[in-house]
Amino acid sequence: TQMLNASELMTSADAHAWFSATDRIVIKPAVGAGSRGTRVFAHDQHALALAHARALAERCEVLVQPYQRSVEHVGERSLIWIDGMFTHAIRKGRRLEGDVESITGPFAIDADERAVATAALAPWAGAVLYARVDVARDETGQPRPQGVHDHVLDREGAAGAHLLDTRDGCHR
Repeated sequence: TQMLNASELMTSADAHAWFSATDRIVIKPAVGAGSRGTRVFAHDQHALALAHARALAERCEVLVQPYQRSVEHVGERSLIWIDGMFTHAIRKGRRLEGDVESITGPFAIDADERAVATAALAPWAGAVLYARVDVARDETGQPRPQGVHDHVLDREGAAGAHLLDTRDGCHR
């Protein structure tokens, strides 16, 4: 996963590098809402991928990550952190911009998912009461972090510390 912002000049060489280890990538806002701005690009869509990343970067930080095929049949699992511990997981079906959301659960958390999510959340674990870490399994079956989602309530009780503009899904 690579994070980009408007101050970074993105070139066609960058777009080529994004596909160096995969045939499809996901480009999305680093912090988003409702999958707005989340799109998948195939290996032959370098120019479209670059244009989308540049357009998002004008408004927010952007994530570029390999597309995990497991989301097509298994979905993505969201591990829920409440007051210092992961309590359960939910399963979200594949969702791109414009798709309908599908959520099932709760489910027990697999040990390998917990380890990946714990590492991903580590920088903020002591500061938040609630967080969500999304993971998807790669082609070898290993869980890979897909995103750490902003807290709703911090330990000082500040609700909505980070606001989302749902018009374009970018963090404000």
